[in-house]
Amino acid sequence: MERGEIDAVILVDGFDSPNAQRLIKNPGIKLASFTRADAYTRLLPYFEEVSVPMGGFDLGKNIPDHPIELISTTTNLLIDNRLHPAIQVLFLEAAREINGNKSYFAKAGEFPAYMNTEAPLSAEANFFYEKGTPTLMKYLPFWLAEFLERMFFLLLPFAAFAYPVIKSIPTYRTNLAKKQINSIYKELDKFERNTIETFDPARRGEYIEVLNEMERRILKSKAAKLATAECYSLRSNIEFIRNALEKQVIYKGREG
Repeated sequence: MERGEIDAVILVDGFDSPNAQRLIKNPGIKLASFTRADAYTRLLPYFEEVSVPMGGFDLGKNIPDHPIELISTTTNLLIDNRLHPAIQVLFLEAAREINGNKSYFAKAGEFPAYMNTEAPLSAEANFFYEKGTPTLMKYLPFWLAEFLERMFFLLLPFAAFAYPVIKSIPTYRTNLAKKQINSIYKELDKFERNTIETFDPARRGEYIEVLNEMERRILKSKAAKLATAECYSLRSNIEFIRNALEKQVIYKGREG
């Protein structure tokens, strides 16, 4: 090219490469514009359109003296779908370290990117592009961060199942005591209804003894210690019915 033996050359290389810089700085060689660059990139997904602005090579000499359209190739990182997810993340980390810096045609962090959609995107790569590097890898060695992350996703379903069970353990005995108290409440309600309907003043002592037996049962149960407030409330209700029986306030009785 420099000796004039050929008229043109298509060079696949980086802008900062020695070959590209040598040709750009040669005054006898000019960079040609790819007039149909946009068409190529639309029809061939592994091409990308890039442009050199006027004066992009040398502002003082205004080189080039007009905008130039070029095409660049993309490098695809393809993997076997059986590759371990951790290795996939390492590949992407390495690609970002190599290609993630600012260059003449790319902004910092622009690559790696999912641009060529001919190949499907792996789940790990999709997570990497959306969330970035796993948080633990920023603070821990790779092997430890990877182990903890895998264990977290492995134990997460178990934790979701076990959480309600673990949460209910401290209140299990209390709930059992409240259930026992509620059963006596139902018994007390049934007793009062039957007594109102069939009250016999001569059996007042028998009625009161039934109430006393209920109170003794609740005092001897574990509910008296585990659900103290509910226990005192039940005893107050028993005492209320006992007083009503003694005074015959709400009971009609069977007279004459």
